[in-house]
Amino acid sequence: MVTPSFQWNFEEDADGWAAFMGIDQFRAEGGNLCFKTTNADPAIMRSTKELRAARYGTLRIRMQVTGELPEQAAAQLFWTIGAGKTSETNSLPFRLQQDGALQEYTLDLAGHPRWRGTVTSLRFDPCNFSGARICIDEIAFIRR
Repeated sequence: MVTPSFQWNFEEDADGWAAFMGIDQFRAEGGNLCFKTTNADPAIMRSTKELRAARYGTLRIRMQVTGELPEQAAAQLFWTIGAGKTSETNSLPFRLQQDGALQEYTLDLAGHPRWRGTVTSLRFDPCNFSGARICIDEIAFIRR
């Protein structure tokens, strides 16, 4: 198994992640970052400052999403390069499992044409619907 080298596991606090929009009851508890979504575009953010995209090709997210998941339930990772802004072109959407269990999602960032340069911040939209309870166990970049 490859060891992650840029990792947040929420053992003591939110590890620098902050509620950005559509988030309520945001807190670290029991080794998870948990919150409820209040709209269809919830997001959390974190500054990464010196994350070099060339060093990390994969992102692993372990999380549980509960609530009434719509058929097209999805999450999306956004990133900024340098002083840029978040945009759809600098993002990677992925489908959510429908069973409400803790799931591990593996994102192939190396295959994305816009995953390059110095990534200065991350925005994570954990779902695309209101009324979900989200518990994130881990977010970890894996070195190439």
